[in-house]
Amino acid sequence: MAKSVANDLSKREKQTVLEGQEPTEFWAALGGRAPYASDKRFQEEESAYDPRLFECSNQTGRFIITEVFDFSQEDLDEDDIMLLDTWEEVFLWVGRSANDYEKKESVTSAREYLQTHPSDRDPDTPIVTVKQGNEPLTFTGWFHAGTHTSGPVLPGAATTG
Repeated sequence: MAKSVANDLSKREKQTVLEGQEPTEFWAALGGRAPYASDKRFQEEESAYDPRLFECSNQTGRFIITEVFDFSQEDLDEDDIMLLDTWEEVFLWVGRSANDYEKKESVTSAREYLQTHPSDRDPDTPIVTVKQGNEPLTFTGWFHAGTHTSGPVLPGAATTG
């Protein structure tokens, strides 16, 4: 990802440096070295909140949001929008065949969900739109355990038979 972003920022030649082996100039350009989050630290942290998945659909003629319990990737419905609340962020997964009304209402509903949550959620919690087939690891990582192959297969998500 860093290479991709670096290429967008500059066409000059870039050098790959392994984490922990950065030259002094690297940290000086960033304003000095300070503690930062790393993948290892994220893996050790356990959230006090379980992720929640909701299906957002107007198949019945009315826009309805329904919670999906014990979810796995097979619960992702390409005809609908799925709202995944990981507490740190809210994902809106847009299925290939989701309609424009569902897309519009899901964004409005995600904002309202944060504003009316009984746990006084931060209203600035990021709402991230994810399109089917272009899921980032920050999304697919929530589907590693207990996934099945009958639903859409997410890149980076483990599958079992």
